[in-house]
Amino acid sequence: MINDVPFFSIIIPLFNCQDYIEQCLDSLLKQEFKNFEVIIIDDASSDNSSKRVSRYLEDNRFSLIKNEKNLGLSLTRNKGLDKARGDNIIFIDSDDFIESNSLRAIYQRMIQTNADVVLTKIHGFAELGVNRQYPAQPIDECVINNLDIEDFFLTLSKTQLGLSPSVRYICKRNIIEKNQLRFKNIFNEDALWSLELILNCRTVNIIYSDYYRYRLRSDSLSTIINFDKAKCLLCSSIESYNMKFKYSNMHEFIRLRSKHIYDRAIQLMPSLLPFERETLESFIAENRDVFDCLEIKQ
Repeated sequence: MINDVPFFSIIIPLFNCQDYIEQCLDSLLKQEFKNFEVIIIDDASSDNSSKRVSRYLEDNRFSLIKNEKNLGLSLTRNKGLDKARGDNIIFIDSDDFIESNSLRAIYQRMIQTNADVVLTKIHGFAELGVNRQYPAQPIDECVINNLDIEDFFLTLSKTQLGLSPSVRYICKRNIIEKNQLRFKNIFNEDALWSLELILNCRTVNIIYSDYYRYRLRSDSLSTIINFDKAKCLLCSSIESYNMKFKYSNMHEFIRLRSKHIYDRAIQLMPSLLPFERETLESFIAENRDVFDCLEIKQ
């Protein structure tokens, strides 16, 4: 380790990704910037994921934690946060990887700007036979980075840039710990965590060069459509909207993010069974005071 305290703590939740984890970890070994630790948390995988990790543990920057039982993505990430020692936090999913020398570029930007949070670019790539896309929305760094923090996020929220994925954010660990930011054990856990992170940061910067490579898989959790997912999205929309009472300076941004989550739930409903749709429609009617507000510019 270059310093006693690493500049980055990279947290990688691992579950049944034996076919991908080595590409993920190799992308870290290839980085010119070396001052980081890697915390891999195996969430009780039933395949050979942990065995594929074992050779990387010869490098003392890499460590492996094994959950005795499957805890899910949220609680597994939280274990990584509890273990992290670095000044800044990075999340990478075990079936994804990062581009060569991207850590140096992010390090340099963080040193130059002293930003609490740096947003990064995600480039999706589909496995063979997978008909999905995750395009990298065009962003003008110079324009965005010259805005104040409220206009920065308002501008981004009106684009197609996905603001929910936690892997998009590199953030100071003291912001996370000071505000006790942890993932809730729910579907779409990224959306609430990322929103709270945004609302608690004071300085932000976007670096929109190639960084994160997101693998589009046919068996991804994001492709699931069911009642529980739709209900969870509706509840998350309400919870995020209620953050306006704590963060009074970001009402319009909170409304837009809450509406985004609500719209995702509505998009799922036509694929549900009739009685499931009726149940959700009743839930929406019971919370009409919130959902009506999402449609009205504050």
